[in-house]
Amino acid sequence: MEPKPKFGLEQYPPGTDIIRQGDTPEKFYIITKGDVEIVRHLVDGYEIIIDRMGEGSYFGEIGLLKKAKRIATVRAKTNVEVMAMSHDTFERWLNDSQISRQEIDAVMEERLMLIGDLQLVDGVVPGQENDDTAVPTAADIIEAATPATAGQQTFNPGDIIIHQGETADKFYIIVSGAVEIFYYEPNAADTIIAQLDSGNYFGEIGLLEGSKRTASVRATTPVKVLVFDRETFSRWISDAPASRYELWRTAAERRDNTKPLPPIGGIRSIDTTQMIEVDRAMIEDYRIELIQMMENAGRNLAHLARKRFLNGDPRGQSVVILAGHGGNGGGGLVCARHLHNWGAKVHVFITKSDEKFRGVPAHQLEILRRMGVSVTIGAGMVLNNLLTTDLIIDAIIGYNLAGAPYGVAAQFIQWANVQNTPILSLDAPSGLDTTTGKVFDPAIRASATMTLALPKDGLRHETGEGVVGELYLADIGVPPDLYAGPKLGFEIGPIFAENDVIRLDL
Repeated sequence: MEPKPKFGLEQYPPGTDIIRQGDTPEKFYIITKGDVEIVRHLVDGYEIIIDRMGEGSYFGEIGLLKKAKRIATVRAKTNVEVMAMSHDTFERWLNDSQISRQEIDAVMEERLMLIGDLQLVDGVVPGQENDDTAVPTAADIIEAATPATAGQQTFNPGDIIIHQGETADKFYIIVSGAVEIFYYEPNAADTIIAQLDSGNYFGEIGLLEGSKRTASVRATTPVKVLVFDRETFSRWISDAPASRYELWRTAAERRDNTKPLPPIGGIRSIDTTQMIEVDRAMIEDYRIELIQMMENAGRNLAHLARKRFLNGDPRGQSVVILAGHGGNGGGGLVCARHLHNWGAKVHVFITKSDEKFRGVPAHQLEILRRMGVSVTIGAGMVLNNLLTTDLIIDAIIGYNLAGAPYGVAAQFIQWANVQNTPILSLDAPSGLDTTTGKVFDPAIRASATMTLALPKDGLRHETGEGVVGELYLADIGVPPDLYAGPKLGFEIGPIFAENDVIRLDL
């Protein structure tokens, strides 16, 4: 069985005290079924109910984090099921988290306002009840263990829970029983990949990678599982960095035992880390400079804009180019130059002032300034007063996206999305994570996306639907032998033999 974090199921009939006021804390709990009431015992023997909780709520964090005795009793009001996490497991989750203590402290303080002073566990010195462990938000604590419950299912021995090749739409945590993961091939015996028991999970690969199921899962005993739909799963991993890391790590380990992901439009995809390696190898190993790659990207973007959105003739047509100050923005500036040369009315808006640009993007910006192309810093009144626009080019943020866009970048995205104008994105719609497919708020809702070199994993992800639009792939001059190198290790043929830009089907 795989040694994965365990989430133990516990059941309590109505009237049972799950934890008692004054006890030493041992566990953290997430309610998966039923309702509880939070009871405060007063010194005169009376009890008062200070709160009620239901499915998806949690309790027990204050005692563990503050190293204090239980501040209240939690009593089952109905038949209750909880997923319980031991103190050690809880600490491991916290140690994996990068979220600040301040956020969860705010939640705890709200609860503590109803209680008063804490009674510390024996041996803890007042003022030293908090250690240096990084603590996630309240939501992250829940989701580091399991997201809000979407439902439960039971299966008999031999039942197929997941079928290889079907669309991935659910994630599962085993409450009780055992399953086996196997790979099916016609005219051959099933290949058993792993065996999992209670507390383990499965179904994450298809949801994370936006792929069909890469293997089947079969019950080997009577099995009970918690089931989470795609929306709940996506919300969970979007808000819980520690859990997302754990799931991606597990998925990567399991992927070694399954077949490769189906390609996008017949061409394999890569993640952000692999694309960073492509860029590094281009410059350091092959001496193909960034200015060459950027020129190829921007020229191909201009060609696609002309052919697909400007009726083959950009003369007199108004094009707005929204550009960040990094490599993606630099490609947008190259595109602006070509469209300007071809007679388009080009209006460039940049997220930063000129002095914030560095290297090759700064060089491209200087060229536009010398050419007299309209370049405006920030959104401002000029952007809002544009009366007619035939095309918007999104070159704000590329594969280096780190969290939700903000500031001027967010303003650009919000403006573009409310225009009745086609949007063409470079490499990925700004606001879409190119590895996970997470769509941040805000994110460009592109009519089409022209990605570079190879398709990005995030473009295939289910959460990316509605933002990618038509998908195109453009040549930036990567030698096929680069992909076959020791750090990437896969074969890519001459995919641009017939065209510099090709259409892909997601």
